[in-house]
Amino acid sequence: MNKKNGNKADHLVLIGLGLAIGYWILESFMLVMLSNDVSFLQSLLGYDFNEILARLLVLCFFMIFASHAQFTVTQRKQADEALRQSEIKYRTIIESIQDGYFEVDTSGKFNFFNDSVCKIFGYSRDYLISKNIRQFMDELDAEKVNAAFDNAYKTKIGIGTFGFTLVRPDKSERFVEASVSLIKDSKNKTLGFRGILRDVTKRKKAEALQRAETAAEAANRSKSEFSQYEP
Repeated sequence: MNKKNGNKADHLVLIGLGLAIGYWILESFMLVMLSNDVSFLQSLLGYDFNEILARLLVLCFFMIFASHAQFTVTQRKQADEALRQSEIKYRTIIESIQDGYFEVDTSGKFNFFNDSVCKIFGYSRDYLISKNIRQFMDELDAEKVNAAFDNAYKTKIGIGTFGFTLVRPDKSERFVEASVSLIKDSKNKTLGFRGILRDVTKRKKAEALQRAETAAEAANRSKSEFSQYEP
């Protein structure tokens, strides 16, 4: 238990003790008003064994009440602190990965993403927040993303890698591969979608260049073979 929780627990114990004393004083006043044979001090301290036992039972009741409240507050504080630490760790991991991580609502609007998403899209965090992910691509690719979201929603399982093209502010294109899964609350209600984005532009361009070179080599071989048969 940390110092703050310890102070809170001490306050609850003091409150329990204060409630017990307050009850004794109130009861003593009532007894003095109803009986002339008992002084206030006798009533407060207990004038026979049964009365002293009653005082002890009242004290035990309020101390048990305070202890239970102390336990509840401590457990809640510990749970809140564990959740806070978990969120910090989660966000630290998310921000440290090179791939883009994003969360959108059911309509496709961004509500959380890491810095890598900003780099891939070419926009600032302030600009991207609450924007719809589909507005950064052409109609055909928007349909691909929409189909992935619909499929994940209907099947309730994650969607494997699929590709689409983003249009950056300078009108350049970035080729990305993404995976999508559902975000659900404690009642299993779908709140939105989360996904991973990987910029594969360099790979796509390298593959296109390789295909072009292969095609050029094949064309040269065909031309060379054809020239051998010329008269």
